[in-house]
Amino acid sequence: MANHLPITAALFYGGTYFASKYLGLFRSLPRAARIDALSRVPSFINVGVCLYACYAEWDAVIIAARDLTKAAFGSSPSRDSLLEVVSGYMLYDLSLMILEPELRDWLMVLHHGVVIIALLTGVQQQVATFYMTCLFANEVSTVFVNARYLLLHYGMGSSRAYAWNGVALATTFFVCRVVAITALVGHAAFAWWSLAFVQGLYWSRPRSDRALFGGLSGLLLVHWALNLFWFARVVAHVRRAHQRTVDKIKAS
Repeated sequence: MANHLPITAALFYGGTYFASKYLGLFRSLPRAARIDALSRVPSFINVGVCLYACYAEWDAVIIAARDLTKAAFGSSPSRDSLLEVVSGYMLYDLSLMILEPELRDWLMVLHHGVVIIALLTGVQQQVATFYMTCLFANEVSTVFVNARYLLLHYGMGSSRAYAWNGVALATTFFVCRVVAITALVGHAAFAWWSLAFVQGLYWSRPRSDRALFGGLSGLLLVHWALNLFWFARVVAHVRRAHQRTVDKIKAS
């Protein structure tokens, strides 16, 4: 790419991780738990960036939602910059997972690698950035995912705070991921049908654009399926946490 914003963002997020480590945050935790807790600091910052992007790009996203051509093949400098910053976070997080054995999860490594390529290719080719920006709303639930791990690290897995955090996690996950991504899948399917078979505009695009929009649409379906799977696991965790709280109250 012509600019270095993704690398700059990755270095910034890495800097916040090492600054938190230097300041001694979570020093009372064992090494594995401390590394995981430290990784939550940049994650919280990235949530803020994503929520700001939703706010800053709201008007443009609404316009794109009504204009299928802009939704499939269009963007703006501000939207591109925000997507590049988020790709920088993913690059940082990918590097951290590779460098820290305690955080290593090869499925997530693959996930991050695919997302980085999709984001940067979409920005470079001006394809499907509308859908990518809408997915920023997913990160609302990340606040409660991070809180869940922090509560567990501090031995509060049976507390009321953990149980209520689970309810908030399940609620925001359902609204901001399951419902939101389902709506995006429906919008993308309608865009395919309208642009390709009603207006015929899809076939006038360069072959590379058509292939990229098709590939990114496929990744959206995979993302949707993964979030349905994760939501089922979240609900199971919430039920177990609730039962532990009830058992604790009965025993007291």
